[in-house]
Amino acid sequence: WGMVYAKRFRNAILRSLLTGIFGKRKRHPDAKLAPEDLLKLEDEFLMETLEVICMKYLTPIGRFLQMVWMIRFFRALEIVLLTGCKLERGLGLSFDCSGSCLMASDGPSMIRQLKDGEPLSAALSMSDVFPRMALEMVAVGEASGMVPALCRRYADGQESMLEQCSRDALTLMEPILVGLMGLIVGAIILLTLYPIVEVIRSL
Repeated sequence: WGMVYAKRFRNAILRSLLTGIFGKRKRHPDAKLAPEDLLKLEDEFLMETLEVICMKYLTPIGRFLQMVWMIRFFRALEIVLLTGCKLERGLGLSFDCSGSCLMASDGPSMIRQLKDGEPLSAALSMSDVFPRMALEMVAVGEASGMVPALCRRYADGQESMLEQCSRDALTLMEPILVGLMGLIVGAIILLTLYPIVEVIRSL
């Protein structure tokens, strides 16, 4: 119980800081829940807030996360559709596999849209996580009856883009790391030689 309340205290501080700086408070967990359930909801709330911040303010990180979410989601959706699972249930499983708290929180409303007769592309458009290209790909798949194949193709494309972005990031990081190592080594040399120089001057 002590650890639970310590984590709740930590979450309350982080939530206050994040909402005070960015004003991103979508919902507040129900205080009548058990401490363990309340802690889980607070963790999900914090993750949603951080994801919103990354998507809107830290664009490179948000774009990287978005590609990872899309790959996981469309891979899972392809598998559940090929196995003959109902679309509503398969969509919920795909949201859980994506690893995005934003997608998981928007999932129930999108599933309700599907049950009301809306097409899959229209239901997915309710979430800001899905890019326009993904929605258009799903719409084309619905029109042609090839949703699993187009899910696989879109996930393959996102994987290629993710690998290219990772290679570019590593290429940019190499000279930065070399420069930082040079600064650290230079600082160590200066700090080592400075006392020796002072001793020589005092002689």
